[in-house]
Amino acid sequence: MVKPDQLLTFCKPVSPSTESPGERAAPLVQHTSQSGQQPDTTQAPPKDTPGCAVTGGSSLRANSTAAIGGGPAAGAAPTPGGITSHLTTFYGEVPVANNGTHLHGSVNNNDTWQRRFDAIVPIHTWQYHLSSGAISQHFLKTLVEEWKGMLDRKWNAEHLLTFSLVVLQCTPGVSHSSDIRTHIRDRIKLWHSGTYFDALVSNTVSEVTSHTTGPPKPQSEDSRHRTFNSTVLSGQLRKAIRHLTNRDSGGVLDPANACTKTGLPVLEVLKSKHPQARWSNILQPGSYKAYPKAPDALPLDITAEHVKRATSWLSGAAGVNGIDGVELKQWFLCFGSASIVLHEMMAQTVCWLANNNPPWVTYCALMAYHLVALNKQPGTRPVGIGSAF
Repeated sequence: MVKPDQLLTFCKPVSPSTESPGERAAPLVQHTSQSGQQPDTTQAPPKDTPGCAVTGGSSLRANSTAAIGGGPAAGAAPTPGGITSHLTTFYGEVPVANNGTHLHGSVNNNDTWQRRFDAIVPIHTWQYHLSSGAISQHFLKTLVEEWKGMLDRKWNAEHLLTFSLVVLQCTPGVSHSSDIRTHIRDRIKLWHSGTYFDALVSNTVSEVTSHTTGPPKPQSEDSRHRTFNSTVLSGQLRKAIRHLTNRDSGGVLDPANACTKTGLPVLEVLKSKHPQARWSNILQPGSYKAYPKAPDALPLDITAEHVKRATSWLSGAAGVNGIDGVELKQWFLCFGSASIVLHEMMAQTVCWLANNNPPWVTYCALMAYHLVALNKQPGTRPVGIGSAF
């Protein structure tokens, strides 16, 4: 189990170059863009946001103070001559050293939703399990409306991910089935009212932080048996066997712990494993051959049946949206008509991302992840836990 103070960072990958050179900011955590995006001509002015330090349990967007002027941001690696033109010719864009959070994609109040998302994502939340019944159907249909709103460009992905985090968050004292159904129904009503977004987010954060416990206590025999039973019932057989036979050695390291191989603090080891990005020496003039004509790519055709088959194999831990793979699989397979509508919306989303060129800021929250450090015995292994979606 990953404790809140073991979530080292909340990271977003670097964005394509959807802004002018003078607005590019040097990142604290750099990744490379997988594909180029078309420029966002409706971008907002760059934020003057100080860079965040990488600290345990903090929320980190990999940005720093934007450089104002005609040159590149301080600390950014210079682009070798000729490489920029080659990358632009063949891919349409070049990687840029920021995560694109200063963009808004023609969505109002995007800064506000980024702030809400950053406040709730770094903490370790506990989510209610959806059981059969009308309230679960209502929740999933509302979730589909959230996805549709993103595709219709009413809001970005931060909006829909925050929805499930605040609605399904476990509340102390609400444990009976009837009370949980009423609690979820009331949260959905508050969400639809449109006036309680900040209250829902702050309440979720306070509930989690006020009930954060210290180091885990040794489990009794009965407690181990109950954990084994619940893990088996949730479909995680491998995890249950490893837990019962005490093979879950190693575990998660805190940022201040010493690496079992080098003796250095875990935070320093992780920083050394994420060096600053640099331009490859392979990219030289003449590296790419120019062709007079390129064949057109056929658009992908993803159907609800494709989604149904893919979700049957879902697994993995809960990431930034608080939902693990087993729980998400239940959403897609066990709720009748609501699951079918969710299949269709997810297929539509995949086609929209694959066959179009949506603004990066639309879906960048879906690419975010939690960075944790695992004990390799000896050594430290960085692992990113992304959204199950």
